Amino acid sequence: MQRINALADEFADAIWQRTDRVQLVEIVEQLLIEKGYSDNDPEIIDNFDRLKRLVSQGLTRRIFSANSSGLKPRYRFADFDDDYLIPLTTIAEDELRNDVAGAIGELSWRAFERLCAAVLAIHGARSLTASGSKEEGIDIFGLLSIRDLCELDFWYGTDLRIAGQSKKGIITEPMVRLFARDLESLRQGQGRGFAQSPIWFKNAVSPVVGFMFTSSTVARTAKSWADSKGIVIKGGRQLVEVLVKAHKPVKGFGYLQDELVFDKRRFLEHFEQSS
Repeated sequence: MQRINALADEFADAIWQRTDRVQLVEIVEQLLIEKGYSDNDPEIIDNFDRLKRLVSQGLTRRIFSANSSGLKPRYRFADFDDDYLIPLTTIAEDELRNDVAGAIGELSWRAFERLCAAVLAIHGARSLTASGSKEEGIDIFGLLSIRDLCELDFWYGTDLRIAGQSKKGIITEPMVRLFARDLESLRQGQGRGFAQSPIWFKNAVSPVVGFMFTSSTVARTAKSWADSKGIVIKGGRQLVEVLVKAHKPVKGFGYLQDELVFDKRRFLEHFEQSS
């Protein structure tokens, strides 16, 4: 039997791609047979409980990762029996999210900047894309009032400035390091990044939070380095989740008989148009 940890991770990945209700004992047995193992094999019998436990732990990590990233988990463990997994998504929802991800990938770099600014606006920030050359890597400026989010008078006058950078490819650690340097210059009111910022950004004296957006994914070391510097990174799937869950109207999205539908052509035309 191949290394049990690797096999458990492979099985957890296979289960995570499904959309039906799953019983762990049954699905692990099925996956073992598909791998060519016999359920009568003494080695399988001796290691089965450990394998199932490791698969369960792998699925738990995937659920936690999805929740902590603002994504909808594919499954949750049933309250009545933690050997059962209840699906939280459907084939139709998966197809819609894949369509949206594909459309985001087709956006030009300038249109993608506008999309990222729109994502900030969806969550209550005043936002604007940078004009002119992209000196010092600042593509998007934002201003967020915390009181507008929680509607508590205690937070009146508490604002955050947002400096964003958008990338069409994978975000790597060197990119994050360069952006951190650019942010420091911006915080000091220096450099071309600050010079091209809108007047409302310059006039605000609130802290600056850095955001990096990508239509793709994020390298593990890039995420770790960003976390250490207080830089927020949003990957392609996180942007998809923001759009499908938006409480504000987003061009290209609508409802048909209470079901969310996506019009790719309208979406692309909206964000590709000149600002």
